[in-house]
Amino acid sequence: MADKGLHPSVGWIIAWDQQTAASRLQGTLIHEQLKTMGVRSSIIAENFAATFHRYSWDFLRFARDLRVKRAYDVLMFTRPEWMGIKLSQLCRLAGIPTVCVISDLLPAQYDEHFDLTIVPTRRLASALSLKRYCVIEDMIEVPPSECKRTYEQSSDKLILVWVGHPSCKSVVLDLTAELTAHPALRDRIEVRTISKGSWATHQWSLDTVYSQMLAADIAILPMPAGENILVKSANRLALCMALGLPTIATPIPSYENVGLAGSAWMPARSSDEFCMHVLALADPSTRQRIGHLARDHAQRLFAPAVIARQWLTAINETYRIGVTPTNSTFSTTVVDRALRLMGA
Repeated sequence: MADKGLHPSVGWIIAWDQQTAASRLQGTLIHEQLKTMGVRSSIIAENFAATFHRYSWDFLRFARDLRVKRAYDVLMFTRPEWMGIKLSQLCRLAGIPTVCVISDLLPAQYDEHFDLTIVPTRRLASALSLKRYCVIEDMIEVPPSECKRTYEQSSDKLILVWVGHPSCKSVVLDLTAELTAHPALRDRIEVRTISKGSWATHQWSLDTVYSQMLAADIAILPMPAGENILVKSANRLALCMALGLPTIATPIPSYENVGLAGSAWMPARSSDEFCMHVLALADPSTRQRIGHLARDHAQRLFAPAVIARQWLTAINETYRIGVTPTNSTFSTTVVDRALRLMGA
């Protein structure tokens, strides 16, 4: 338990493995930063959602141990699925405050199941109808040594790169077709895509993504329409900027909140606007000026130490307030009574 003047101890329950961005950006990497700040932080479980699908003896023993040992003052649930929500309820009934971390539009009664929900954007908090929440943008996970070092064109064509989730496949391929067919860009550009699936020119991997991106001259981030996109964090724009890549992006709200649009990154709402910015960025000195400004700006806003301090403030406040009033479901109440009979 936390001693006077010290930070509360933190336990992490991460729903998926490290191939999932949320597991890293809103889980493991924050945990590692907290440890450098003197916080006793531990990852209790990883890939929790794949391990526990329903009530089982293993799940009950897991919940019992958390309640009996009380080794953590605050429990963090990164992108919890159903059994993660159930575990949160059971821990709160035992007096342990819990925090939900969610970065996508996945509706649930988070205020009923957790004492606080951390989201990357205010728009996501509104879409989820949250009352108890804290907005913290994603940190950048780019190693300090990884950055654009030369802006001279390395081939006879400008290399454009896109990186992201395969759900954006259609909008990326459509823009690629439009740009490569544009009279002003025909035979002048090559578009590379980094994702999962045979459609991408390069397969995404933590081991290769940075070198693949840095081999390009310009990053492009077209975004599809829809509320599930408008609520997203600025992490991909921040990634490109942190690498020093001049970036052209659809200006969703979180990107606009980054600031310096038109100087540290280029907003584009149509293929013609993407084309216009590509032509402007054909000049190496322009790419260098924008790339250097982008990197400095991203580090100021999203450096791991900057973001981790915001997380620690939220964790401290959650511990100070403690468990908020909760309405348990019938099944949770029954399991809670069973755990109490087991000494928890």
